Amino acid sequence: MKVLPNPDFPQFFRSAAKISAAWMNRIHSLIAIVDTERLNELAAWPQGDRILDSVRKAKLKPGGHTLVILPGPRPLLVCIGLMPANGEAYRTLTLAAKLVKGIAPHRPEAVGTVAIVNERNADTVTDALVAALLTATEAQPSAKTNAAKPWSLRSVHLCGRLPGTTMAQHRGAHLARWLTQLPANVLNPGSYRRAANRLAQDYGWQADTYDEKRLRRLGAGAFLAVTAASARRDGAIVRSEEHTSELQSHSFISYAV
Repeated sequence: MKVLPNPDFPQFFRSAAKISAAWMNRIHSLIAIVDTERLNELAAWPQGDRILDSVRKAKLKPGGHTLVILPGPRPLLVCIGLMPANGEAYRTLTLAAKLVKGIAPHRPEAVGTVAIVNERNADTVTDALVAALLTATEAQPSAKTNAAKPWSLRSVHLCGRLPGTTMAQHRGAHLARWLTQLPANVLNPGSYRRAANRLAQDYGWQADTYDEKRLRRLGAGAFLAVTAASARRDGAIVRSEEHTSELQSHSFISYAV
């Protein structure tokens, strides 16, 4: 079992703002968040009248969602959600997770995301839809020989732009979730320390390791009092530093106890 994950992220494709039949033919499922006052814009989609009629029949309130199956040679599952009141980020992400859960049983390999919201909320909605998709399809550590395979999401087709920080944030969140699920015989101070140094090497950071001997010379008594309870003598502090320019740098501290 690996200490660091090797995530297989899908490819991302950005489309024009207009939803066309050709665009829909490239995807297997579609998830969308729409402002209540802009519901009529759904009618411009291929089979949009059918989608709009289903949404209205569901009598959705802000934060609610519904599923629509569009008939065709390859039926398309569409999950529509109404933008939560006030556009709160947490509620938007919760709604996005519900939309992803709606299409998850079908495990589509190509998913389209659409945000029909005001410009102020567009990035938040797109980010929430992508984050929910990636979270639902990411691999997690397992010691089982017959562990269920994760949902294989191959491509995400965006109607709109992907916020620049989305992938970096998700990689960090995925790493945190992965590490918290590792058993103690895999993730220990030594392996965590090596993992922190490996990440620094992969991303071109400068890493400096303070082992127990070095920390004792520095008088780090509080840290050493914690490591004293361990049979392993491999507790350490790893300080990683990223130099973004000659005048600016960012430091990261990892504690392997």
